[in-house]
Amino acid sequence: MKLISFYKFFVGTESKFVDSVTQGSQDLAERYWASLNSACLFFILFLVVMSIILCVYYFTAYNEQPRRHYRRTHWIGFYIGTVVFIFLGTAALGFLLTKPTVTGSKSLIWDIAAGNAVYSILIFGVLSVVWWLWLPTNAYRLIGKR
Repeated sequence: MKLISFYKFFVGTESKFVDSVTQGSQDLAERYWASLNSACLFFILFLVVMSIILCVYYFTAYNEQPRRHYRRTHWIGFYIGTVVFIFLGTAALGFLLTKPTVTGSKSLIWDIAAGNAVYSILIFGVLSVVWWLWLPTNAYRLIGKR
């Protein structure tokens, strides 16, 4: 299964990447694409698990501390912090799991990291709406009962 298709909007296609490298490096580009595809499972797991953990932490433990109730700025800070953390964490994971050896391979990792950042916006946003509407919290509520 090609998990890299989860990031197709951000990284493009394999043929476009392979065609962009010099003639002698196309085998290396194909091997790098395959290693990136293998690492995509870890990128997706990192995205989902860390987005959920950070959102749950905000709505539970963080807001049980004094003077942190009902503050929009705290929610926005956690939202932005989650996106930045996911972006940088995915990039670090990408550089650790794959060895960028072909021209343009580093930009693929940054593109996947940007994709994960966008997906984390969606995950944190959806989890926040679910929490605001149906779960108890001391945290700021943009919508739902106050």
